[in-house]
Amino acid sequence: MNESQFSTPTPDGAASDSPPAGGDGAAASTPENTPPVAAVGAGGAAEGTGETPAPKRPRMKKPTKPEPAPIGEGGSGGTGEFLWYVLRVQSGREDTVSNNLRKKLALHGFQDQVREVAVPKQKVTEIKDGKKRVRAMKVFAGYIFVEMDLDDDLWYLIRDTNGIGDFVGSQTKPVPMAATEVRKILDIMEEKEEPQEVKIDLVKHDAVKIKEGPFENFDGIVEEVNPARGIVRVMVAIFGRSTPVDLEYWQVEKL
Repeated sequence: MNESQFSTPTPDGAASDSPPAGGDGAAASTPENTPPVAAVGAGGAAEGTGETPAPKRPRMKKPTKPEPAPIGEGGSGGTGEFLWYVLRVQSGREDTVSNNLRKKLALHGFQDQVREVAVPKQKVTEIKDGKKRVRAMKVFAGYIFVEMDLDDDLWYLIRDTNGIGDFVGSQTKPVPMAATEVRKILDIMEEKEEPQEVKIDLVKHDAVKIKEGPFENFDGIVEEVNPARGIVRVMVAIFGRSTPVDLEYWQVEKL
């Protein structure tokens, strides 16, 4: 075979040793079983080989901070510190306003932020029209006391409650009670085993009539009233002379 068969003229007349493109029966300069070089496409995936590109390694996401718990309706807010506050209310409607406030707090999901709504009362025994009775007397008329973990949402809800005027203290921000004041309120609210103080509907210089005892049906003038002991000292005219007599409060009646 003649080597000239493999030479082709070039534009400048020089012979080329390259085989003719597409020539029949021409031997390739590369082995027949050698695969063609694959072009690297975007992302490093092999093109033209039919092979599936390797999956990308996922990037690790930075941990995110948890969202703060919602406050207000249906949520639990506040600072976690429960303090006592004083609210001005319509005088004579302390019980009604406190009951309405409890219902409103439950309706709007603030039970966890309010521990107690209180109307401090004290049981007293009084004698009126010759009859003895025990009743609960409001200690602070026109006020109710609330122990709560206060935040802005709770503040606005309470101020918007019918019958409540405002918080006692600064006009710009509610001020909690001092610890000494709280102790006094709690002492009043706690049930005690000590004898109840008697409320006697008599004052000094009142004219009275003795109903029972050695001086029954005698008239006299009140000289002193001792509610702690339930004793009334009455000046009674005996043999034309004014004499002090100590009587139980229920033994006399006002004229």
